Amino acid sequence: MEENDLLLSDRISSLPDHILHQIISLLPTKYAACTSTLSRRWESLWSAFPVIDIDEYKVVNDLHANGEELEKLRSLFIQCLERSLSRRRLLHLEKLRIQTVPASHHNGDIYHLADKFLDAAIKGSVKELDLSFLTNPHLQYIDEECDSCYRLPEVVFSLGSCLVSLVLEGCHIEANDVINLPLLKTLVIRDVHISDGSLKTLIQGSPKIESLSIRHCHELITVQFSHFCIKSLSLGGCRKLEQLKLDLPSLKYFKFKGHYIFDDAGDVETSTLNAADSIGFCSTLNTLSLSYMSMIADTFHHALSNFPNLERMKLRSCRISDWPQNSGENLKKLVMKDCFFEDKLYIRARNLQSIFYIHSFDGCRFTGLQLNYLRSLTLLGKVEIFDVDLESTVLHCPLLVSLTLKSCTKLKNIKILSPKLEFLIVDECLEVKDVRILAPNLLFFKYVGALPKFSRAFTSNKLTAELHFKEMDHQHKHHDIEPSAIRDILKRFSRYAKSITLVHECARCVVMLEDGNVAPPPLNYLSYLKVQTRLRAMISLVDLLSGALHISVCQKNLCIDLGSSTIELEFQDIDLKGRSSCDPLDPHDCVRDHLIGVKMKNFEANEEEMRLVKFLLRKGLNLRTMSISIKARTGLAFHEYRAEVMDWVNNLSKASPYSQVVLSTSSTG
Repeated sequence: MEENDLLLSDRISSLPDHILHQIISLLPTKYAACTSTLSRRWESLWSAFPVIDIDEYKVVNDLHANGEELEKLRSLFIQCLERSLSRRRLLHLEKLRIQTVPASHHNGDIYHLADKFLDAAIKGSVKELDLSFLTNPHLQYIDEECDSCYRLPEVVFSLGSCLVSLVLEGCHIEANDVINLPLLKTLVIRDVHISDGSLKTLIQGSPKIESLSIRHCHELITVQFSHFCIKSLSLGGCRKLEQLKLDLPSLKYFKFKGHYIFDDAGDVETSTLNAADSIGFCSTLNTLSLSYMSMIADTFHHALSNFPNLERMKLRSCRISDWPQNSGENLKKLVMKDCFFEDKLYIRARNLQSIFYIHSFDGCRFTGLQLNYLRSLTLLGKVEIFDVDLESTVLHCPLLVSLTLKSCTKLKNIKILSPKLEFLIVDECLEVKDVRILAPNLLFFKYVGALPKFSRAFTSNKLTAELHFKEMDHQHKHHDIEPSAIRDILKRFSRYAKSITLVHECARCVVMLEDGNVAPPPLNYLSYLKVQTRLRAMISLVDLLSGALHISVCQKNLCIDLGSSTIELEFQDIDLKGRSSCDPLDPHDCVRDHLIGVKMKNFEANEEEMRLVKFLLRKGLNLRTMSISIKARTGLAFHEYRAEVMDWVNNLSKASPYSQVVLSTSSTG
């Protein structure tokens, strides 16, 4: 029997090498190395494992340690490199990754070991190299002497015929004429010392590159090359770059980030290099991303005319004098962030389907759109948009389906008239006083901000509405005007809403919704109502429930979210035509006649919660199940406490002879 157990327990070891290598690859390096201690078989597997990943950051957990501690940790890292070099077989290596932390001591020892690793790995036909030797964490911001950097050995370029991916950071590259990288498809160089000529030689000696990324290479002044296979190019942060001339007929994605500085006034000074105009005609480019650039309309137009199939464009912190008259027949998605316009923002791109614009500073005026195919418009931040411009935009974008307005300024009286709109968000536009919605297909509406006036709300009868009314000042007072205004707003949705979430920080205002002289709005299609608030002192949970029930007597599910705990109530369908026995003027009758289920989560058994349990059990004639999830507590006394709660509940009188109370313990997480 013991022999059979032993055979079963070591069944994994009998698997083929390539499957065991796959298992090891799923483990962190530290645990993968530990497998070598299991048996000679596993030791052999580890020594032949085709991936070497040595990361000094996993050794040095605290970069702020003092010099002596860092020196000890670096010595441990060097020992790790030496052990790996002596114990591992580097033939048929798939990937070699060496990552060092910025430091100024023992760099020579590490560089010497790195040379040995690279020599063996390259001769062993390694396919992926990922090397990071930053000696200063702020290399991209300063001019660091090349002498302190790791110099990549020429063997990488002359004998790297099997390399498919090459990632280099914090080193010095001097590419000679002998470049033999016939299979290289991905090249990434960051914070690297490389000259214009070496970069051109390196790229031309890699005929199959498809993805190229060049970041923070400050010695580059003129970047000029042509390549047939490059599909993705990312170039940015090269402070001295003055000229860019590229011929990339297969390019699909181009991202350029210009160098920027802050002047004495704190304004951003952008690069005058026009990267978009530096690429010749390219029919394959479909995604363009530009950052920190200054562009005039003519140059902008000329650049975009070179990309007839451009579909997606992202502009960040660019200075634009004017939008070109025609920015591409196929441009469908436009993303802009913190761009500066010398005049009003007026976008011309007739086939655009999606616009996402975010602005963090004052002074951006949105003047409206006339885009026949626009389906999604998002304006975030300090975008100035006047009522007339918003109304005009919605009218002149007949296919608009989604509209999001967040923290926009100048909006006061919002009027939305759209036959196609399905999704609408108005979030913290602080000047809004009135909202008019005529959107028969609207399925989702969210409002966040001060309590406004809703003059009109005509939507789909499947609407999900979220109304977050916030106290915009600290002098909130509980006037009858506020509950009355909330009731008026809910009446606007009375024919349409299927689900309503009402968020109000003031529980007292929710309680004040109960008015014996005012019938609750019917909300004919409502199936789910959620009230989210904060319970404060002197507020009764029973009164809060009554206020929530007075919003509507028709909901099938009511959820009261107090933050730390929630209460969910399930009701039978109510026949409003017969009025049944439930008088809309007395929400308590809904509890009596139609309540069938209760769920209380994170129950603490405080006085208010106990009172609510007692009220519901004594009132609900049709109550079937009450589920109470008690908030978990530490200590042996919790079980006694739970038993006391159960005894107290069982001794309560119940209106329904069929009601059952189920207690459970909620998770502490």
